[in-house]
Amino acid sequence: MKITVLSSFLLLLSLLSFGQSTKESKGFLKFGTGVYLDISRLSDYKTSKDENTGLSPQAVVPGKTIWIEGGYNFNNGLFVSAGVMYDLTKRKRTDMYYPGQKELYFEENYSLNIGYEFNLGKGNRFMPALGVLYNRLTTSHATFLPDINNSIHPVLLNNIDAEIGLNLLLDYYYQFNNKLFLGVRASVYYVLGFEGITLTPVLGVKF
Repeated sequence: MKITVLSSFLLLLSLLSFGQSTKESKGFLKFGTGVYLDISRLSDYKTSKDENTGLSPQAVVPGKTIWIEGGYNFNNGLFVSAGVMYDLTKRKRTDMYYPGQKELYFEENYSLNIGYEFNLGKGNRFMPALGVLYNRLTTSHATFLPDINNSIHPVLLNNIDAEIGLNLLLDYYYQFNNKLFLGVRASVYYVLGFEGITLTPVLGVKF
């Protein structure tokens, strides 16, 4: 993740150098990394209780996210963009044999968005967008299974689900004179129900 952030920052700087020589900025590139809150499992503590142990999984799963997005601005303020976001969350798993183990959730979101950029004056901008996304969720956890000799050994189980959903992106940022902008993003993701919420800083450049 650190390598991805550094690479994105270097790419922004190179685009910034190019963008300073143009009179009007049409394209933009931005990225961020921050907090992801998995709200899809909000009621798990009520519905997933283990009858043998009485244990329940964590109700809400906080995690980390990183995303990058590029797009094109039209003259009337309308814009289109495409982005990719990765989320990693984990929680204690309900398991009668190993109740303390972690269950990992790795999500990939690929989105196509349309939105509008509002000029609030003095460099302040508000940039909401609505998009369609492809969501790919990989769930991983360890368990113990017998082999052909009836001895128990640990194995890692992975389950992959892919669905189509929606995202709502809300960006507020300050536009500097050198085309660099800095702000904050709040977003909501819907995949067969409300999936998650993110809150991240935004670093970007127009070119």
